[in-house]
Amino acid sequence: MAGKLRPAQKQKPNEQGMVTNEPTDIALVQLPLASPWRPPIWLGCLQAYLVQSGISSKPMDLSVGAYHDAPAPLRWPWLKDRPDGTWEHSLDAGIIGAFSAVIDAHVQLLFETPASVLGFHLSNLSTQWTFEVIRRLRDRGDRRPVLLGGPATWTRANWPEMPWNLVDYLVVGEGEQTLVTLIRRLLAGRPTFSIPGVVCPPGHPERYRPQPPLKTLDLLPIPDFHHLPLDLYLERSIPIYGSRGCMHRCAFCS
Repeated sequence: MAGKLRPAQKQKPNEQGMVTNEPTDIALVQLPLASPWRPPIWLGCLQAYLVQSGISSKPMDLSVGAYHDAPAPLRWPWLKDRPDGTWEHSLDAGIIGAFSAVIDAHVQLLFETPASVLGFHLSNLSTQWTFEVIRRLRDRGDRRPVLLGGPATWTRANWPEMPWNLVDYLVVGEGEQTLVTLIRRLLAGRPTFSIPGVVCPPGHPERYRPQPPLKTLDLLPIPDFHHLPLDLYLERSIPIYGSRGCMHRCAFCS
């Protein structure tokens, strides 16, 4: 993205620890489908790390709200159980059409969110909804940089199939260090090539270089979930983790 973005003023939480709708450097967005049982751990981890790094962030879990707003017969995609008893990994066009009004509401909310950058979490379950939201934002003239991260971005075979007319960058692997570097360069109007962990659009001269994994997880801040609507989740619990990575070495996974 050419040009220099305007850095947001640093946010101050209110008495409840919630951040108001003030200008922010990046909005971290979870769209359906994500589990309604507990808050997404990626939001807590990145929110805490960005704040520690001096970057203002607005975490937004729009999936759990959409679950509660959906009529009971249409909540099955969040719970992974189809009416016919089978399990579906992604939303089909019919389901997307049934939630078109909800998608429009998400588009309006994000369009009005004063964030310099938009970051979306991509999984097999959220891909179609996320792409549709971004497409409608672009149709409305929203030209803010769009970043995608999450498990659906990790496989190299998926990179050429990304809607690069809608998306500017992929953040692959552990996102903390990569995201901080990328946002700082975007806000400063500096070149964004040569950042480990960032995938640029096809045809870009810069080749992908992986971000080395963090060696000491104890250096990371405690995930911050205060900004999320904790009362909406079906379980009164928050996720934790004690390690990262995978013990397997599957040939199909990059």
